[in-house]
Amino acid sequence: MPDVKYLLGKVQGLANGADMFEDHGFAREAIEEGKRFFDTARRYESYYQEAESDARVALVWSRRTGDFFFEVPPQAGAEEAQARVEMEKPATIGVQAGDFLKAQRIAAWKFESEKKTVEEARGFYEALLRLHVPFDLISDLNVNSEDLKKYSLVILPNAACMSNRQVEAVRSFESGGGLVATYKTSMFDETGCLRDHPALSDVFGVSVGGRVMGPLRWDYMVIKKDHALVAGVPKFKTTPEGFRILPSPEFVIQTTVSRGLPVCLQLEPAPARYGDLTPETGFPTIVASEFGRGRAVYFPCTFAGQYWNNGFLDYLKIIGNSVEWAGWSVRDLETDAPETVEITVFRGRNYRMLHLVNFTYALRRPFNRVFPVENISFKIRSVEEPRTVKALTLEKPLEWSFGEGFLRFVLPKLGLYEALLIEY
Repeated sequence: MPDVKYLLGKVQGLANGADMFEDHGFAREAIEEGKRFFDTARRYESYYQEAESDARVALVWSRRTGDFFFEVPPQAGAEEAQARVEMEKPATIGVQAGDFLKAQRIAAWKFESEKKTVEEARGFYEALLRLHVPFDLISDLNVNSEDLKKYSLVILPNAACMSNRQVEAVRSFESGGGLVATYKTSMFDETGCLRDHPALSDVFGVSVGGRVMGPLRWDYMVIKKDHALVAGVPKFKTTPEGFRILPSPEFVIQTTVSRGLPVCLQLEPAPARYGDLTPETGFPTIVASEFGRGRAVYFPCTFAGQYWNNGFLDYLKIIGNSVEWAGWSVRDLETDAPETVEITVFRGRNYRMLHLVNFTYALRRPFNRVFPVENISFKIRSVEEPRTVKALTLEKPLEWSFGEGFLRFVLPKLGLYEALLIEY
């Protein structure tokens, strides 16, 4: 592994609160830059170790869903028919072909179920990084009233398996906070048993059926409402007939809106890749709703998974809009840093720290160089005026201004890593 790539992983640990101070080997000594990073971190070790994440967004990884979520795919009927054909063939003596094929199909379906959950989580993870939205990746063990108090927005990427206690914690949080959820969130209990209806359907403002459309390989959804969730989506997607269309998620649950607002609707599956637009189904792909004093965005589809697999920029924009709308302007940080710069935010008793990790490297891996970024501007919401703003790796104070509740400054140069210390 190239030295720079290894060092990048080590400083990413520093930037995310890992205890990296016992490293006196390869990462610290291999290149001069690594020694400088860790020597600087050692001088400010108390700042690193006493600070806690200042993120207001929580992205939940559901272990229970990973373990217990299982769904029979929409195309299972065709697979069953093919399996029956295979089982009718003469079997080798001592081989139970039917049992083997059935087990093989079940294993494949479980893999696809896990894949949906992983892709939903990865889609949100990448999007939040690209959008420079500081967030915590938390376990479903943290989905309780106490641990959720510090956040303004919770994201549930296909958190299908949830206990009643977790459901009530989210419902209580949502009455004053924000929620973004996808696909079959809360449709099963914590052991994978199917509920009569999703436990959070009242929060989402929908009535969810059991049938799933998909896989939708070359299909579209249409924007039906002018809403903050689709603000800024490029207009070049408008058809000559005036329809504003977007690529469809791969899987869509047939859902009826009860109280929420259907922002986008799925079109009927297209018979071929090229052809006329198909009629609307009436099933939403994006639903906006309000619950108590909170807001919720529900994607009854594999929306973030489609973003992960294809990187649609319209999807990225919609995810960012969802964070802003449901989180009531949750973003305290604005910057013109490129999306290849990961930014994390921590807070101590009388200071804040911003960590910047620069992933601006060559076209493909492995790489042996990270390209520096210059003159990155920051605008940070702050309730008080700071005493100093320092770039620790550059070992220099930064000029700053404060007014109307915002701190502004410019980082002249970012190499591989930088820590910005704001003292009050």
